[in-house]
Amino acid sequence: MELPPLAALLGSLLLCCAGLTKGLNITSTNQPMVEKAQGEKVTLPCTFTVAQEDQGPLDIEWVLIPTDNQKKEQTIIMYSVDRIYNNYYEAMNGRVQFTNPDPRSGDGSIDILNLKSADTGTYQCRVKKAPGVESQKIQLTVLVKPTMTKCYIEGSQETGRDLTLKCVSQEGSLLLSYNWRKITGTEELPATSLLNKDTGELSLKNVSEEYSGTYSCVAANRIGTDDCFVVLNVTPPINTAGTIAGAVIGTLLGLFLLAFLVFCCCKKRKEKKYEKEVHHEIRILKVAAIVPLWVQCLPPIWKDMPRLHIIKYQVKTLNVLLVKTQTFHRQSMTSHTRFMISQWYKHEETGCTCPMNFNCGETEVYYEMKYCLFRLYLFSL
Repeated sequence: MELPPLAALLGSLLLCCAGLTKGLNITSTNQPMVEKAQGEKVTLPCTFTVAQEDQGPLDIEWVLIPTDNQKKEQTIIMYSVDRIYNNYYEAMNGRVQFTNPDPRSGDGSIDILNLKSADTGTYQCRVKKAPGVESQKIQLTVLVKPTMTKCYIEGSQETGRDLTLKCVSQEGSLLLSYNWRKITGTEELPATSLLNKDTGELSLKNVSEEYSGTYSCVAANRIGTDDCFVVLNVTPPINTAGTIAGAVIGTLLGLFLLAFLVFCCCKKRKEKKYEKEVHHEIRILKVAAIVPLWVQCLPPIWKDMPRLHIIKYQVKTLNVLLVKTQTFHRQSMTSHTRFMISQWYKHEETGCTCPMNFNCGETEVYYEMKYCLFRLYLFSL
């Protein structure tokens, strides 16, 4: 009957002995979660005590535990063999330090300066002084206040239509809430408005001109607020039929003007072509009028050719002959000139007023040819 009390006493003694012999112990209050705003400073606590039997060297290590179990832990800062090592984590270089410059005093807490949203994570403090080893985890959440909030209108701003005022923050921690208010006119939201604080949407039904004004949206979370503005201008519906009719009339006028310009261009071109043809016919008549003056001196084989061909061919021949003879004295023609003229009148049946023996005078023949060429150029070119 006395055995159970004796056993209970022995158990209590063992527990007391175990408590007395316990060495290293982390004494800081367990704070599983810490929240701070971006840009601020946070202190992650880690105070401890050691026992006499803890004779080994003191090691304090802070690590960042990744959310992905497949990744390795990242050492942030460490104290070992009376030295501090704080260049393990590049993302926190210059921003992490021990709160107490001498962690041997029993304070292994750290300060993280100028917090960033990327600093959010689970941190663990590990204290070792052989044979004692203790650790403690802290979840740090860096909150970002709303920033770059934008307001805009979705829908037509015509009377009788439905539209939505939207408000969105580009940055900011979750648990954001949005609130709309009118800051001009009656400064009260329309009776038909419906606000969704989670999405930042303010729905307006069957809007009227009284809805017009400046609206403000305030985005807020536990850290701070940010706002934006938008101007609503409700107007009567546009006369769509009149707009369409005006567009059609304008198009028809444009097409008519284009057709008129094309007609004028074509008419002008026809007139120029007609004038050119008339001028050409007049020129042919002028040339035909002077052809009898010198065509009688042509050889018979040339007389059989069409007049236009005779004109072109004779122009070239007379031009060559004139250029050749101009280099000599006009009153006396050389033997070379006589030869060229004799080639001109080489056929017996020329019917030329000047016979083959040149009794009419070489000078007269020269001037007659020059006169023919001059008149031919004058009227035909």
